[in-house]
Amino acid sequence: MAHPVAASRALDFFLDLGNLTKSVGGNVVKPPNNEEYWKAKGAGVFTGWEWTIYKASETEVLEGATAAGSIYWDSVTLGLENGPEPLFGFKVSVRGYQDTIVEVPPPTDEDGNPIGEPTYTNTRIYPETAVESCKVTNPQKRVPSLWPGRNNALEQAWANTIFENQAVQYSTVVAARSFEGVALYNCDQPSTNEGNPAILGITEGEARCVGFIENKDVLDVNFMPPGDYYVVADSMTGYIRTPDNKIEPLVNTNLGLDGRLVPVELAGRITFPEELPRSTPQNPIAIGTTYLQQEGWQESFAIPFPGFIGRHLWAYTGVETADFEGNRIKDRFGNDIEDFRWVRSQRPEKVSGYNYVLVFDEALFEYIERRGGPFTPEIFVKNPAATGEWFPSEPYDPDATPGIYPIDTIPSFVPDPRETVDVEYTFTIKGALPEESITVKQTCIAPTRNWGKMLKALLERSYYYNGIERSYATVPGYCDPNSPNFGDNQQDPYCVETGQS
Repeated sequence: MAHPVAASRALDFFLDLGNLTKSVGGNVVKPPNNEEYWKAKGAGVFTGWEWTIYKASETEVLEGATAAGSIYWDSVTLGLENGPEPLFGFKVSVRGYQDTIVEVPPPTDEDGNPIGEPTYTNTRIYPETAVESCKVTNPQKRVPSLWPGRNNALEQAWANTIFENQAVQYSTVVAARSFEGVALYNCDQPSTNEGNPAILGITEGEARCVGFIENKDVLDVNFMPPGDYYVVADSMTGYIRTPDNKIEPLVNTNLGLDGRLVPVELAGRITFPEELPRSTPQNPIAIGTTYLQQEGWQESFAIPFPGFIGRHLWAYTGVETADFEGNRIKDRFGNDIEDFRWVRSQRPEKVSGYNYVLVFDEALFEYIERRGGPFTPEIFVKNPAATGEWFPSEPYDPDATPGIYPIDTIPSFVPDPRETVDVEYTFTIKGALPEESITVKQTCIAPTRNWGKMLKALLERSYYYNGIERSYATVPGYCDPNSPNFGDNQQDPYCVETGQS
């Protein structure tokens, strides 16, 4: 019989990642430096924070109004994959300013009466201004972590304890996961001036962890591609290279926290996996206990620079685990480690983008996981809004006997009726001047799809659509009486003339 293989091709809708609109806006400066603003303020000396929002425009305001309208970044068109496209160049700069506005009296007639209205001039300078903090936040929903996997009660307890907290965004590598949201960066420089504004915003491209470091001081922009970041081991604070070639704190939180990536304290460092402790009744290990694995013990691995520690964490799950290919973890000598109850992080390749079902949260898309059957505790109904993943496209082998498909069926497929949804970002700066915040919005445009055609194409890759109502019969060993997966119905038609699946 045929065996399952990775799909050699994918349907168009699986690959449709969407396209971001090109920049159509200019830059918005708040407060503006024009005569209308000077007149509204009147003569005097004024200080504050000047904001520059790039690739942005401002909504119209009522005639004669002095207040600014809403600020919008260029809009984006969403795709349907997790993280459709990188968000490039969406940033804000801020610096302290001082305005000296002068009222210029109008000319007078021969009787000394003014002709017309006074005019105004201004001199805006940017003196050095101390900065306490400069942060950006947004209220988007976050996808629960996929690390470690939740296959039993102990792993579920770990997830409930640590990763189900929607107020925290976790590192895309420290805790290997998929996520919908944009990765943000703050600014931690001590002061601003004319040539040194604080830059903060959305990372460009992939938000990918390169590894752990001893401290921020070892970093150099020359070996940090845009989007890559490093994590300081003692504080779990990430640092990223900004589009303006600065090293700033990576912020994967949505509550303005100071760049902390994982809500766990390191229990220590190890060099080899076999050095991880074993849990005993006398010395139990708490679920979620985390160790950092140091690099450099392998001759084939070259330490990239002084101060680099390693690339991986180990988390205790309480159950025996395997590597990402299903093999038993091995020690430095190539021997299997027995009863190994730790899970290691890995490097995913995820972009910083928007997940359709989380931005357009009135959509309801669900599928029944393949092999949902009587030997499992329940029928697994998956929601892309909870998993962060779109409908799976593999394994897929329709020529197998029986055919192999990525899902059982689709019970819910309801697109969001809205054409657009606005996502908001709030920027806040504290320092020598009074604290100030601004809000920038971004309009997300729904993808234009033939939803009925898409649903049919998805269903065509399901067991139930293809007449296989009991996909669990395709589980290896289901038809083998000597297998622990032997089916409860020995007369199952999928066991006839097929042997072991």
